[in-house]
Amino acid sequence: NLAAESDSIVTERDNQRGGLRRRRGIRRCRKCNDNYKPARAHHDSVTGRCVVKMDHYCPWVGNAVGIMNHKFFILFILYTFLTACVSLSLILIRV
Repeated sequence: NLAAESDSIVTERDNQRGGLRRRRGIRRCRKCNDNYKPARAHHDSVTGRCVVKMDHYCPWVGNAVGIMNHKFFILFILYTFLTACVSLSLILIRV
């Protein structure tokens, strides 16, 4: 399967025909000095690197949310929500 991922389809502009051309080959990121770009990866302009299955850049986490830290991001959101609920309930009990 690793060979199948590295032989992904690359789409590039064809100036002679005036359209897009698809070819098989290793994907390279233009913004990362032509480094290897894995399948389903996107370049993050904030961190300056390619992130696999990148969702977004989160300023609270201080990193791009991708495949390697998606679970930790969801847990962060859950714990923040639970803390807000406990804090709100303590404030309402006091009043």
